[in-house]
Amino acid sequence: VLMSQKLPAAVVFDWDNTLIDTFPLIFAGNNLVRREFGLAEWSEAECHQYSQLSAKEMFTQYYGDRAAEAEKIFYGHIRAHHLTSLKVMAEAENLVLFLIQKGVKLGIVSNKRGEVLRQEVAALNWNHHFLAVLGPDDVGGVGKPDPRGVCQALAQLGLESNDYSNTWYIGDTPNDIKTAKAAGMISVFIENASTQDPKEIAALQPDYSFKSCVECLAYIKTLI
Repeated sequence: VLMSQKLPAAVVFDWDNTLIDTFPLIFAGNNLVRREFGLAEWSEAECHQYSQLSAKEMFTQYYGDRAAEAEKIFYGHIRAHHLTSLKVMAEAENLVLFLIQKGVKLGIVSNKRGEVLRQEVAALNWNHHFLAVLGPDDVGGVGKPDPRGVCQALAQLGLESNDYSNTWYIGDTPNDIKTAKAAGMISVFIENASTQDPKEIAALQPDYSFKSCVECLAYIKTLI
């Protein structure tokens, strides 16, 4: 379904595995928690599925009263390694730069903790690309698919409240499609290295679906 044949006024991106390939780090961090707790390690597919939740929700769901301990182990691993293991997805930076060149306002909304997210954006020297960079803790602890984060980001980008019909949310999970729809944004799915179920994605009917940032950028260049 193609909703728009013009450039969006604003684009909000998911971060992990949309612009940046951080899955190996997230996978290792989660399995470090599993090992410390004497639990079976997750497969890559399981980790992709479970880590769609915000960290707080995921740890509460899987570790109950040991959630705080799990979160401490996980973020200890992330903080120790995240700035040295950032890998930009193919053409992701060119996608960002092209949108900026065309006057499109950009933000990032992730289910990763805001402080960690902003450190990663800064490590790539991308701060000046994005006018809003938010995690769940920046919006009262509520993660995607709740639309609060993207709505706050769009407000920071100067969008008129409640009319987001010419804004895009770009992400790599069902959660991201749900978030866009909940906010009234155009939903853009980028598959990248996803292990998502294609049937689940199709059932959610994203407005646009691309294999990669490369394909997304090629399409955006055709818009007037």
